[in-house]
Amino acid sequence: MQRSGPQLAWYHRDRSNPMSDEQYYENDRIWSSGFEYSSDEVERLSAVKSLIAKEVTSLLDVGCGNGHFVNSMLRTEPIGRVCGVDRSRSALNHVKTETHVASADNLPFEDNEFDLVCAFEVLEHLPIAVYEQAIQEIKRVAKKHVLISVPYQEN
Repeated sequence: MQRSGPQLAWYHRDRSNPMSDEQYYENDRIWSSGFEYSSDEVERLSAVKSLIAKEVTSLLDVGCGNGHFVNSMLRTEPIGRVCGVDRSRSALNHVKTETHVASADNLPFEDNEFDLVCAFEVLEHLPIAVYEQAIQEIKRVAKKHVLISVPYQEN
């Protein structure tokens, strides 16, 4: 089943000339598509925020993409340090807080550096060897909490 949404329609037009991973992830069109304003995404963001413990003072979002979550946290939550990590420099251009270009399997942080480490709709994109190391890295840099989500019953 071919999946396409409005934000990715341009990618699916020409299957005879597929993009490399680098071309895809560094393409600003996927990071500035406006998907974060959909009612489903607003509802999802609200649900995620309700799961965050009140004592959290530092947060890392692994695979933060365009910063939709971390930018929202900056606007609405009293968290001292909010940081985003992504492998895409193009995506990080949209993030309004501390950022690092890095892969989920090699995070540039100290052990237990963040009260909360999040990974939203990231892990399912990783090859199994990278996935396993990414889980270890998330556990390593998390001091108190880990919050992971994967897609479920998407339309």
